[in-house]
Amino acid sequence: MRLLLVAFVLLTTMLAYSGAALVNATAPLGIVSLQLAGTGATAARILDSWGSAGQAAALLNLVIDFPFLVVYGTLLGLWCRRAARALPLHAATGRSCVHAAWAAAAFDAVENIALLAQLNGSANDPAATLAFTCAGIKFSLLAIVIAYLVVAMLVAAARKLR
Repeated sequence: MRLLLVAFVLLTTMLAYSGAALVNATAPLGIVSLQLAGTGATAARILDSWGSAGQAAALLNLVIDFPFLVVYGTLLGLWCRRAARALPLHAATGRSCVHAAWAAAAFDAVENIALLAQLNGSANDPAATLAFTCAGIKFSLLAIVIAYLVVAMLVAAARKLR
């Protein structure tokens, strides 16, 4: 678990560093702006705003994101499994969240492939729509998983106070 935490912190730092060059007026959320572009025209505007140096930074960001999604999927899944064991009344929800964490990582991988296609000169509606859809599902699943973990921590803390 400690190795996963170290990898998570290291990869998060690398993503933040490589992604900083992608924030501008056209892409205020950096790479997330491209994830949520939704149309080929919007994606093309974002890519144009980055120029070749920014597109190289985006490529690096996506390359780093592949191991990152494995790390966060595993880490969140392990935390959900641990929470499910600690909270027997909510074990089914915890087990579902384990699957949700891995599903989020899988949607992230597909999203990354769609973003790579756009970086490769193919900023089109199908790739932008696929990236947008996968990003939306990924963020929704991660919100559910994180909400479960927060509730599990609050329940565990309340039990200790009794």
